[in-house]
Parts: sequence; C-alpha cells; structure tokens
Amino acid sequence: MIPTERTFYIFKNLNNQSIYLVKEKFQPEPSQSKLNNNNKTLTEKRLTNISKLQIEFYKIIGFLCSETRYGNVFKKEEDVYYVENLFIEYMKNPIYYQYLLKFKELGKYIYYHIVDVFTLSTLFCRKEGIPNIEDIAIGFLFHDIGKLYTPVHLLRKEGNLTKKEYHVLQKQLKKGYDLLKQIGLEKVIYLANSQHEHITGSGYREELEDEELPKEVQILKIIDRYSVITLRRSYEEVVTVSDAIDTLYNESHLYNKELLNSFTDFIGIYPENAVVSLK
Repeated sequence: MIPTERTFYIFKNLNNQSIYLVKEKFQPEPSQSKLNNNNKTLTEKRLTNISKLQIEFYKIIGFLCSETRYGNVFKKEEDVYYVENLFIEYMKNPIYYQYLLKFKELGKYIYYHIVDVFTLSTLFCRKEGIPNIEDIAIGFLFHDIGKLYTPVHLLRKEGNLTKKEYHVLQKQLKKGYDLLKQIGLEKVIYLANSQHEHITGSGYREELEDEELPKEVQILKIIDRYSVITLRRSYEEVVTVSDAIDTLYNESHLYNKELLNSFTDFIGIYPENAVVSLK
C-alpha cells in the first residue's frame, strides 16, 4: 500500500512519538489528467467528489488534533474511518453539503467548531453505546445551524456579548429548529433545540431537568463547551486541555457528572488513576 497525502493530514500535528499508516479504503484518487478529461464517467466524478471530501475532512481533523486537543481519541484506526465515512455519507447529500459550505463562509472558527463537535460527539456516543448513531450524528454537525441567521458581526465579535446581543443569539435556536425541519432533519431537531439546557433546569430553552435530557444531548453540552474552550480564536490565547478539563469540572453542576468523568477518560490526557484537582 502506498500512502497518499491525505493519510498524513490527521497525523502531522499529533504530538506522538510514532504514527501508523491508515489503509486506503477507497479507490485511488483520479489522476490530474482524468480530472481534466471532459469525458469522465459518472463513477470517476463520484470518486473525485469523495476525494475532495476526504481531503477536506483530514485537513480539518489535522488542525483540530493539534495542541493534543484529541488526546487518545484517534488512537484506533477504526475510529478514524468511522467518522470519516459518516462525514462523507452525509456530505453526499447535496443539501447537507450546501449548508456545510454556508458554515464555511462564516469563518474558520465556526466551521471547525461544528466539525469538532461532530467528531468528538459521534465517537464519544459510540463509546457510551448510544444506539443509532448514524441517524443522529448529523445533528451534532448542524447543532449550531441557527447561527446561519445570526448577524456576522456578533459571531465574530471579540470579547463578551452584551445582554441584548446574547438575546439575539438566543433567537437563533428557533430559526435553527425551523431550518432543520425544512431540510428534512426533524429527527435531530431536539439536539439543536435542547443543547443550551442545563442539568439544573436553568437553560434558556425549555428549562428541562436532568432526567428529561436525552443522553446524547447531555454529551453534546459537554463537548460543545470543551470545543469552545479549547478551539482558539485568532484574538485568544491558547487554553491547554488540562485547563479546559479543570474548567468543565468547576462548572460540573451544569453537566452530568458521570458523563463528564467518562469524557475525561475518553480524551485521555491524564495518566491512569490520576486525580483532577479542582480550583
């Protein structure tokens, strides 16, 4: 097997002492001459589109894995392929793909954030034995779809939002709900609808209590917060993963504590049997 450039995207920024080669599951990428051939078959066109999606996916993951943000998440080859294949299957849907591009237009931070949340939430749900992941993971990718209606200057604002600005962002939830329904994703509306609920019932959507929140929503809450803390914007300082975990534990009243402990093990940045000291 001859490794291609895409197989190294995910590994080039990992702080590992060794790497493994990922076996190619798809047919070789078409040569440039074939790409420029006006007589390409439908099969060749399909392979070209898949290749572009693969390259895009690994480019994003290569960035997200930097700064040890993913810890042990991608130690298993099968997990890499599981998320990659799921991402590509979703993006074969032209409607989903167009909305992914709309997120990309909002800027690198938001675009990478949704893929980050999708990747970590999907694999963590798999670890936790959540059924029918393939049916719900698209909701992780589009959990912030309401931001497509949010004024860009608010999305890119440096520093904290005012109460008025925060109220504008709250309204995005209803619009995101309607948009998911419009594109045929009624089954995952609850992820966009409930992501801002707190375990204490203090969320600003429906004020649901702990036992009323589906497990995957509780997972999304933790990972969305983790991504926000660790995914640095251009004007922010880098936050270490250990500091991010400390922050989550200091806010642990907002999350399911068992899932928070499991997520910490899932990331795997601490040695076995290590004790997290809360500030």
